[in-house]
Amino acid sequence: MIKRLTILVCFIFAFQVLVFAHSGRPKYHLIVDTDGAIDDFRAITMFLAMSDVRVLAITTSQGTLFPETSAIKVAALLQDFYNEGIPVGVGKLTDFELPVWSEFNKNIIWGENEKNIPIDDFPKATDLLSSTLKNYDYKVTLIALGALTTYADWLSENHDYISKVEKIIWYNDENIKSGFNYLADTSSFETIKKALV
Repeated sequence: MIKRLTILVCFIFAFQVLVFAHSGRPKYHLIVDTDGAIDDFRAITMFLAMSDVRVLAITTSQGTLFPETSAIKVAALLQDFYNEGIPVGVGKLTDFELPVWSEFNKNIIWGENEKNIPIDDFPKATDLLSSTLKNYDYKVTLIALGALTTYADWLSENHDYISKVEKIIWYNDENIKSGFNYLADTSSFETIKKALV
């Protein structure tokens, strides 16, 4: 009996696994803005799956899809992933003409309940950004997966919130003043530049 117990104890110590406690505090605090493109779907699902990332809110800007269409898709995705607590805000309509691939992206289902989500449930994106960060204790990274429209509008209306922004990560071409996400709203890039000076 003692021999078996000794072997068992030796076995446990020989194959022990180090376990590190998780603090529960995320390393990255994000707000994500999307234009509804299929690659945004993939990026958002990855952010939601990361243990060291906290997604505070998701907003939409016009680009591949209209902002309302994107908001419905995001809300359906959040429902399917049991993340309904993450608020979704709708950006403004612009004069930008939707691209030829818009219809293809519109037909991609992001969540089972897409057809049953009322558009009236979504706040204005700029209002959502302000209410989300008003009493938030940590600096936030803004992720722009489409045009910079929503962030530009928000920062130009709420200059005091710049101190709460750690950085803006924008998905665009290496040459900043080119690419679809720049062309979707060229003036928003200049607005962001001025706001951050």
